Amino acid sequence: MYSPNNAPAADVSPVRLSYVAALRGIKPRAPRSPFTYAQVVSRDMQSFICLAASNPEGSFYGLMPDKEAALKAARYAELWQVSNVTFLAEDFANFSNALIALPLLNYLVCDQVGTSFAEAGKEAFYDLAAKKLAPNGLLSIRYRIAPAAGDVLNFLVGEFAPEMDVDQAKEFLQEIKDLGPLYFADHPLALASLERAIAQGLPDEFFSSVSTGEKPVSGTFNNMEALLTRGFTFVGDADVGANYMELVTPATAHDVLTACRDHLLYEPIKDFAIQRLERNDIWCRLPVEQSADAVELYGGFTYGITALREQVPAEITAHGKRIDLSMPPFDKLIDLMTTLPMGIGDFLNHPNGQGVNPADAVAAIHILVATGVARPMRSRYPGLVETQLSRPRWSVSFNRYLEAMSITSSRVLLASPIVGGVVSLSARDAFVIQAISRVGLDLSVSALLMELQRIVHDPALAAQVMDVVEPTPELARNIIQDVVGKSISRWYAYGLLAA
Repeated sequence: MYSPNNAPAADVSPVRLSYVAALRGIKPRAPRSPFTYAQVVSRDMQSFICLAASNPEGSFYGLMPDKEAALKAARYAELWQVSNVTFLAEDFANFSNALIALPLLNYLVCDQVGTSFAEAGKEAFYDLAAKKLAPNGLLSIRYRIAPAAGDVLNFLVGEFAPEMDVDQAKEFLQEIKDLGPLYFADHPLALASLERAIAQGLPDEFFSSVSTGEKPVSGTFNNMEALLTRGFTFVGDADVGANYMELVTPATAHDVLTACRDHLLYEPIKDFAIQRLERNDIWCRLPVEQSADAVELYGGFTYGITALREQVPAEITAHGKRIDLSMPPFDKLIDLMTTLPMGIGDFLNHPNGQGVNPADAVAAIHILVATGVARPMRSRYPGLVETQLSRPRWSVSFNRYLEAMSITSSRVLLASPIVGGVVSLSARDAFVIQAISRVGLDLSVSALLMELQRIVHDPALAAQVMDVVEPTPELARNIIQDVVGKSISRWYAYGLLAA
C-alpha cells in the first residue's frame, strides 16, 4: 500500500522549496537564474555537496560546527570538483561568522533535529534569517514539535480550555475526539477517559488527566512566535503531502480543521491530527511577491518520476481516501514522466495530453507530487535519449566519485542537474553504472564480477544485487543487461549521464 509518508521529507532542494511556495501563490525565481543558498550542515556533508553539484547556477554556503569540519568539507568539495560551494566554521550559539560572511540569501535551511541548538542558538538563527534572507527568500527549518504525542494534546488543552465556558468545553471534547483517532488508537486509556468525560459532561476531568503538570510547549507555536515577529509569513511543509489535509489526517478531523483553518493555532491543531512530532516548515521573508497565474507559478518547473514505470503504484490510499492512478490523466502523465521530465506545457502538447484540460493536468501533477510519486525538477533533458552505451560521460564531475568508491550500502547518491537535487540509486543499479563508467560497456562484465565477489562477504548487500551465492561471469552479464535495458534511458533523461 502506498502512502504519502513515503514522500522524501528530507528534500530541501531549491526546486522543492520554491514549488511548495508556489502552491501558496508565491512567485518562484526565474528558472535557472542565479541564487544563493545556505544550510546548517550538521550531519550529511556529502548530500549538501551533491546538492550544490546539481544546481550549477547556485552559490552554496555550508555552515559547519567547527573549523576542522569546514576544512574537511572543503577538501571533499575540491576532490569532487564542485566549485560553487563554500564552507564556513560557525558557532551555533551566535552565528557571528555567518552574519559577516554570508551574502544576501534566497534560501536558508536548518535541521534543528540533527543539530543540538540551545535556545540562544535558535534565537540567533532566527536573527540571522531576518538579516540575511532577501525579500521573497525562503527559510526551511526542521525541528521537533514536542517530546511526546501527549504533549501536543496537552498544549492544545492548555491553550483552549481555560478560556471556555462549560458548553464550549463539552464541544471541545468532541472536537478532540474527532481530531485524534490516530492518537487514541495508541492511547486506549486516554480514549476511555475522554469518552467518559463526554458521557458524563465533565470536561475538566479529562483536561486534568492529560496535564503533565508542566507548562505545555509546542515547537510549532514557538517558531510561529519567533518568525511572525521578524517579518516572515508561513508557507507550508517541505514534505509536500503534509500540506494536503485530506492526505495526512483522518476523515473525522476534516470538518474541525476546515473550521479553524484561519486560526492562529491551526498548525498545532493539525500536528495533533497527523500525530507527528517533527516538522519541516518553510517560511517566506516579507515582502512577498505573489501571483495568481498558474503558468507563472508552475510553468518554470518540470516534473518527473525517477522510478521505473512498473514500480509506480496503481493506486494510492491515505486515511480511507483512494486515488486511482490507472485513470486519465494520471496514467498518461505517469507514462511520460517515467520516461522524461516534462513541464505542464510539454504534456499538453504531447499526443498523451491531447484533449486534457490544462487545469486538470495541473491538479493531477500536484497530486502526484504530494503523494511522493513524482517530484518537481529543475530542468529538461537537452537531447534525445541515448540507446547505446559504450563509455559514458558523467553529467557533473561530482558523480565521478562513484568510480573510486567501494559500494557498501543499499543506496548510492548521485547529483542530477535535471532533477536539481540528489538522486538515490539502488545498489544493483549503482554497481552496474560504476562498472560501465570504470571500463566501458565492453569490459564491464569483469569489472562487475570483481565487485560481486567482494560483496559475497556482506550477505545483506549481496541479496539486494544478486539471487545466488556464488557470482559468475554469466550472472554479471545478465545483471548488466537487465539494468541497462531498464535504466539507461533514465540515466540520461535525469541527467546522471551527459548526452
